[in-house]
Amino acid sequence: REYLPQAFDNYLYINQKPLGGNVRSVVATDLDIASKIIQAYAKEFKQDKSFFSNMSGASGACRTCAGTGIVLFGSVSQSQISMECKDCRGTGFDRKLEKYMIKGKSLHDIWKMTIDEGIEFFSGVDNKVVEKLEMAKSLLLGYLQIGEKTSDLSGGENIRMKLIKALSSKNEVIGIDEPFKGLNNEEIYMVVSALGLLVDQGKTIIVVDHEESAFKYFSNHIELINENGILKEK
Repeated sequence: REYLPQAFDNYLYINQKPLGGNVRSVVATDLDIASKIIQAYAKEFKQDKSFFSNMSGASGACRTCAGTGIVLFGSVSQSQISMECKDCRGTGFDRKLEKYMIKGKSLHDIWKMTIDEGIEFFSGVDNKVVEKLEMAKSLLLGYLQIGEKTSDLSGGENIRMKLIKALSSKNEVIGIDEPFKGLNNEEIYMVVSALGLLVDQGKTIIVVDHEESAFKYFSNHIELINENGILKEK
């Protein structure tokens, strides 16, 4: 985070922090497919994108929750309770959009689809959407809903979502902070497989982690020890 950016011009750092964004951030927006999905409906029904959008101020946003998919109870000074908006089923889309369907599914239905279901649905509709969904599936994220809030993702899911962006990045050196934290052996293997794809692209991957079961997958292993507050190679 601090030293490697000074050593490499084309460096990407991936940390354990939750995915950025706002209350409208969902799996679809983080995968950069939300606008493509909305555009598909706008094109099919010859409407402006705003008509099918759940963004703030858009005509397609649910009026009850203003497109956020959640309703807050209580004041800021007191503890607030967040609940799924019943009118839009947590999708943020106005109920009027339920009657606009592609292959028998509305935007409400798609936001509730899993990534696995989305791959089947979008085959023949938008190949770029399928490509991003398949990346997520390859990292064992096929069970996530397309409209699932990114704020609800676990640490392991968080890291894997960030790796999808890394797979599409042009950065030559990628540093990753504890990508295996909290993962089981199968999940570790799938993350390593994704890192292998990056290596195949000619990228250099630097991982800092304490998970010994993952060490065997790497070509180089540097063990650091703390001597009087100074990190040294063991």
